[in-house]
Amino acid sequence: QTQWDKPTIMSNEEEEKKEDENQQSSNETKMVISSSPEKPDELPEEKEPKIDPGIRRLQDAEVALNQTDAIMEPGCFDNVGQLISGLGSKEGGQKAMQSLINSYHGQTAICGIMGLWLAE
Repeated sequence: QTQWDKPTIMSNEEEEKKEDENQQSSNETKMVISSSPEKPDELPEEKEPKIDPGIRRLQDAEVALNQTDAIMEPGCFDNVGQLISGLGSKEGGQKAMQSLINSYHGQTAICGIMGLWLAE
């Protein structure tokens, strides 16, 4: 027999102590449950920090220009304009140019070539 198969022999004092511990833990659980709000609507809401709309537009324009092949998107020039007007021509223009260069993968051109091959 292993130690897990053997019955546990406890003295009366040990049994009372174990029962007291179990009773205390159940009382603590009841206290935690009773102190929680009754309705889920009463939970405190986490508020998102409000971002200035101008900064938000700049962030959105930068994210859009960093998308794969962003140069092919219809709103590309609007996003470049947002960066230039928000950051100035030197910083905004350079940032827009770098974003477009780094995000270009030529997927549209590859699809066009494959379309021509299929048409032949």
